[in-house]
Amino acid sequence: MRLPVLSAAFVVGVLLGVDLDGSLWAVALFLVSAVLAVPLAVSLRWRILPVLAVPFLVLGMLRASIDEVDAARSLDRFHSMPDLVVEGVVTGDPSAAGQATRLKLVVERVRFSGGSDWTVADGEVLVLVSETSNIARAREKPFFRYDDRLALTGVLTPPEQLDEFDYPAYLERQRIGTVMTFPEPVLLNDGEGAAIYRNLYKLRHKLSDSLGRTIPEPQASFAQAVLLGIRDKLPDELVADFRRSGTSHLLAISGLHVGVLHGISLSLSASAVGRRHQLYLIWPLLMIVSYTLIAGAPPSAIRAAIMGVAYLGALAVGRPRSVLPSLALAASIMVAAEPRVLSDFSFQLSFAAMTGIAMLSTRMSEWAAAKLELTQDRDGVGPAIARLVIEAMAVTIAATVATVPLVAFHFQQVSLVGLPSTLITMPILPLALESSALAGSIGLVSSWLAAPFGWIAWVSSAYIASVASLVGSVPGALVETGRFASILVWVYYVAACAAIFNRTVRRQAIKLWSLARAWERDWSNRSRGATWPLVVLAFAVAWLLWIVAITLPGNDLRVVFADVGQGDMAIITTPGGHRIVVDGGPSPANAAQAVSSTLPFWARSIDLAVLTHPHSDHVSGLTEILERYDVRHVLEREFDYDTPQYADWRRVVGNEGAVELSLNRGMALAFDDGVVIEVLGPPTRLLNNTASDIDNASAEVRVV
Repeated sequence: MRLPVLSAAFVVGVLLGVDLDGSLWAVALFLVSAVLAVPLAVSLRWRILPVLAVPFLVLGMLRASIDEVDAARSLDRFHSMPDLVVEGVVTGDPSAAGQATRLKLVVERVRFSGGSDWTVADGEVLVLVSETSNIARAREKPFFRYDDRLALTGVLTPPEQLDEFDYPAYLERQRIGTVMTFPEPVLLNDGEGAAIYRNLYKLRHKLSDSLGRTIPEPQASFAQAVLLGIRDKLPDELVADFRRSGTSHLLAISGLHVGVLHGISLSLSASAVGRRHQLYLIWPLLMIVSYTLIAGAPPSAIRAAIMGVAYLGALAVGRPRSVLPSLALAASIMVAAEPRVLSDFSFQLSFAAMTGIAMLSTRMSEWAAAKLELTQDRDGVGPAIARLVIEAMAVTIAATVATVPLVAFHFQQVSLVGLPSTLITMPILPLALESSALAGSIGLVSSWLAAPFGWIAWVSSAYIASVASLVGSVPGALVETGRFASILVWVYYVAACAAIFNRTVRRQAIKLWSLARAWERDWSNRSRGATWPLVVLAFAVAWLLWIVAITLPGNDLRVVFADVGQGDMAIITTPGGHRIVVDGGPSPANAAQAVSSTLPFWARSIDLAVLTHPHSDHVSGLTEILERYDVRHVLEREFDYDTPQYADWRRVVGNEGAVELSLNRGMALAFDDGVVIEVLGPPTRLLNNTASDIDNASAEVRVV
């Protein structure tokens, strides 16, 4: 236990150093005194560990006191200056924020608009920006990428304080103290970053697009979130359901995510190849590394991966008891490299989840297997599956129990149904992850080959989302902790430690497990001859067939006018199953959700897409439909209209390979089931100099 104690002393010292902000020389003198106290303690035959912890405590204070000057304030002198041109390079992977893009820019120099003299600057700016027509014509989505060199013209401002969230403090922990909202962007160059990150982010977006083409919404957004960490397309209703049900951690790639995936893959590998020669450690190692890379290597996943590798290293050398010291060492090294990581929620989740898995999961799974007489010498598929389920549940319980107070503290609310809803959804998460990974990867080559895996991902993701929605609707499921959150954290962890290390508490838990023993024996005797895997497989196949039968289109004409916000969208299904989409509204996410909820889950093609006119509240969503579905025909009248949204539409239409039909008044498109699309307008001679020439030149179609 020496290493955990010394690591804890160092971390506590860092915490004290950050809060006290003491003099560097004063802390150094304390360190010298603490080091000299060690030989004194040895000569006096004192217990060496408490005394040895003192230098590590002061060493942590010294590390905090020599932390680099806060870079978040380096651009303060440029705040509120009008027409400022900021030049820098994009760092990290930009994310969508509605119709705009959110990115971090490492600033190198600034100047006033119209001036020629540059001033050297250093710092990061959080930017919310929209693409221009030139950028939309020059490249495919995403329009802003890692390693782009940009010149932004606008105003630098400090972040605003939100009502229920300390946004400036949140950004300051990331060393950001300046924001820039909707500047005028100019793309100067690209390819100025690390090639490995550039390729990782490119693969990440290709996989995201492939998932969007293979899986319907909102399951595609769920897959993008849990597999790639891309959450910008998640519907607000789905996010609210997961929050109320206490399963929000499933939507974000965090330490908890990596920890649970690590624990479950370790259990599966051990069951498949046994625990001899440490071969079973290869699969979880590959899973952790691959998952971290595919997710774009965010800091939260990297930190969790480091702890996971430390965990596996302790097991590889045959010292499972050294798991906790290995985690402590990994955590203290990360704190030494960046003291401010202690205030990072993802770091806290990573350490808590891995610690919970290390201390509890193995004991819980072995304990439950012994009580249910599911020992390794019991052959058969049924006992093997039961052991896997127990191990997966143990990992889930351990990680959830270890992180519940942190969630309650940071969000000041806790879900009373979080643990049961996690228990019944987490075992399906590996299936959702693996099927999504296969669907996305194979979809890069062939959408047809990826379709079966997309159906599996759709079913598993739909199950998890349905449970979150159902459980989250329970009255009183979410409880506000408010200002008592910090007190609850201390009480919870003290009680948890007492429960883990107190023998009396463990004896009472053993009695609770014994109550289920008689029932388990009776169940085992009655079900020993059943072929449970076949039963489960038959149930899954029957469920899928029922879903197919229910979603099959009827023999009537069906027209859906979709609620896509301020804009228009109509989805038409003919009696023969032909699909027509007219306009798409302003939101790509809403358009994709509307089409997915209207068409059968296996339908990935559209026969005809009609664009009435190029305003953004009609064309933006329809562009998304062309990117996600195989659109065979496009009907529109081209306009001389210069906007980023229309430039993107024209580029996507050119890349889609659909047959472009030039819209003319009086033309008719006949389908083989008796449905005819008649074009009523616009007239051949368009109106000029009206309040809106674009609106008055809109296409008008009638479905007969």
